[in-house]
Amino acid sequence: MSDDEDGPGSPAADDLTYGSLLLGSGRKSVNLAERTAQLRRRNQMVVAKVQETKRRQQALEALNSAEMLLSMTRASERRSRHLESVREKARISRSFLEKRNSDLQDTEALALWGDADEEETLEVSDPSLLVISRAVRRYKLRKALKSRQCRLYFDKILRFEVSFSDAVLLLRSPAIGCIENLLHCLGLPDSGDDSYKWFLYSIALIGDFHDSLGSSFDMHPGFNVNLKKASPTSVHLPIMLYHLAVRMFFMLRSFSYKDIHPFSCRRLQFARYWRFYHFLFAIYRDNHKHALREIADEAFSIASTQHRILEAYDLLRTGDGSKDRMRLFKCTRANLEALKTPQELPWASVGVSSESFCEDLNSVSGYCKSLRENAGNSLMYDDNFATDTETPCDEAQTLQFGPDAFTVPPMTSISNWRIQWFAKFKNELMSSQNTNTPANIRTGFVSCDRAGEIVEPQDVKRFFSEVDQVEVSGNNVTFEKKAHRLVARLKGLFCFYFELCKHIGKGSLLHHAEINYLELCASYELKVEKESDRSAQNYVKLLLLLVLQLVEIAGLSNPEATQLAGSVDEPNDDFLVRSRMMIEELFIAAQTSWTNLCTFPTSQEFFVFENVMQLVSNESFRRSLGNDFPHLRFSEFYHFLYEYGSPLSRVFDPLSVVAAKERGLVIDGASRNDKARNYFHEAFMRFFFADLRTSSDERMTGLRKCKLFFHFDDEIHTMLDQARGLVLASTLSTALGLSQGAASELHRYLQHHNGPTGLEVPHAMTDFQISYISTQLCKLDDGEPNIIDAFTERIQKAMLNEHTETMLRKNVRHFTSDLLGLQKRIGTFTSLFYELYYPVLNWIHVDLGLPK
Repeated sequence: MSDDEDGPGSPAADDLTYGSLLLGSGRKSVNLAERTAQLRRRNQMVVAKVQETKRRQQALEALNSAEMLLSMTRASERRSRHLESVREKARISRSFLEKRNSDLQDTEALALWGDADEEETLEVSDPSLLVISRAVRRYKLRKALKSRQCRLYFDKILRFEVSFSDAVLLLRSPAIGCIENLLHCLGLPDSGDDSYKWFLYSIALIGDFHDSLGSSFDMHPGFNVNLKKASPTSVHLPIMLYHLAVRMFFMLRSFSYKDIHPFSCRRLQFARYWRFYHFLFAIYRDNHKHALREIADEAFSIASTQHRILEAYDLLRTGDGSKDRMRLFKCTRANLEALKTPQELPWASVGVSSESFCEDLNSVSGYCKSLRENAGNSLMYDDNFATDTETPCDEAQTLQFGPDAFTVPPMTSISNWRIQWFAKFKNELMSSQNTNTPANIRTGFVSCDRAGEIVEPQDVKRFFSEVDQVEVSGNNVTFEKKAHRLVARLKGLFCFYFELCKHIGKGSLLHHAEINYLELCASYELKVEKESDRSAQNYVKLLLLLVLQLVEIAGLSNPEATQLAGSVDEPNDDFLVRSRMMIEELFIAAQTSWTNLCTFPTSQEFFVFENVMQLVSNESFRRSLGNDFPHLRFSEFYHFLYEYGSPLSRVFDPLSVVAAKERGLVIDGASRNDKARNYFHEAFMRFFFADLRTSSDERMTGLRKCKLFFHFDDEIHTMLDQARGLVLASTLSTALGLSQGAASELHRYLQHHNGPTGLEVPHAMTDFQISYISTQLCKLDDGEPNIIDAFTERIQKAMLNEHTETMLRKNVRHFTSDLLGLQKRIGTFTSLFYELYYPVLNWIHVDLGLPK
């Protein structure tokens, strides 16, 4: 290295190193300053955001406080207004009670009026005696409500086991005193003569109405009214009294199991019925007196005319009784004239005069009657529709309602015909497409081509499944016996085709065939014991030829059968076997033809047929007699609605009763009513989740008598058993805190529970759990307070609520999904039930006076 070059230790190299160090330190200082400034800025931003957040939070809290203060102020104002209105009502009530001079809070009187016992109590000045007197009255009321004799009479009256003659004897006997005592203990006002004769008369009225439906209905004279001169008032007043009387007896029977507080809804509703009944009865009594006077005048006029004629022709004889009859009728007229005009009952006022009420009644009756007459829906049917629907008929049965005609073919029962068509159309009735009823429906006789599109061979077989086919095969059956059986089968086949030919309008061509058939049958019956094999076969051939003659007339020719009938002369088993097969083919052809002729092309025609079937009776319901109204037709169903319907079912609208009676059943043009649908749905929901102490068989007894449940008996019974088992299992498993497995095992044992003695409890349970279950079931069967009734009421309310699942989970631990599934099944059933019978159900809905 030269001396001129800078070495590592030279001064120039040291200067360069120091300069680079200074440069690096300067850069660090700059970076540090920038970082410090950046952090300072961020810190300032964070502080600003925190301050802004605090400011917003304070503003929001202030706003919320203001809104809360405003809400509390408004709530306070509402509360003040509500309390003021309550105080005002209390002042009015207090003023009213002071005017009435009665302490109703402690009394057991039914309505807002006192009775003789109350007036006597008010005269007592000693407070201790006042308390004792009220306690005595409460005891008397409870004792009267628990009277077994009263319950027995109420049950007999509501089961319509008291005839008119029995009712008259009962009203004249001291036994009626138990009912009078109950009415007196309820604090009900009497009819002005210290008795309850006006109300007790309804027992005879109910019996008289149901006597009109008996076997001697054609001899019923009417309800003491000249039917030729009957007016809308005279016809409808007994019907209204019948409505009210049945409702009141039903409520009297239920008072034993319900609250007897004087202000309970049921007792206040009973007070309204009581007032309205006596208002109507006063009008009925005046009208009744006038009608009896007319009958007596007419009888006296007839007797006088007869006496004058006999006297003019010198035909009077001593002891013929004409003068005695005149004297009797004259005395009857005098007695009627001497009857005092009944005093008006001031407490029975309903806000309208009797004259105005009768005018409205006549107006509604006339209008609805004109609608019915314009519709022209007269009902005609063969006897078997009313007398025997379970036995296969030998002849076709016809039912006609206005322009709609229906035919049930022979060799099948009316019940089986209905059951099979219901099974076929059940899904279609539930479909959403089935929303409107056509204005005009053609039913009954339809073409085979159209019917063939929906009638299948398996349908035909089910329609005629009740008729047993004769089996003629077997190793031990003789030739002669086989022939005799075929003869019997051919006779049935001949009648089957004979009815078919008449039905299609070819009856004029049957004369010779009928004569030949009768002669052949007579000859066969005379010689049946002496028949040889050849003779028996000849009878089979001759009958087969006669049947084939009818087959030709019916347009269903069968060349193979004709060839068979004329091909064999010698008796042999092969002929009988081929004949039997041919006979069955001819039966199937006739059955198919009958089905095609009588089929329902769509579910709408079947729907009309089913609703018309509800009107079929033994002709005991007659408009001329005044007993043709829905309450009398469907008495058992009305009892069901009074028991399980909503409180609206206890509303009574007399003009709706008149409209339902005069308008009759409306099918053509009927529309669905959502309020009616919901009303019946809620009634069924209450029915399935109530009264667990009564077995399903007992609860079904009344419903089976109602024709509306013809298609639903088995389904209702199954759902009743299912509901009972689920409620018992869910209640007891929740009360005992059982696990899911133990609860499921308990449910299996409770499904068929018919009393605590027959209960088998799972072995996995403790002695305490077994004892608890047995105790609760014993209390349930004995009618004592128990936990099952409390849970049942909660479950029933949950089933009627929109939030069923939430309410169920709050009350029971297990079987929620099963209960929801049962609720859905009940909903499907009620929808189908209403869809099938909504014209009849709407008719009942109107008759009950419920809002549309």
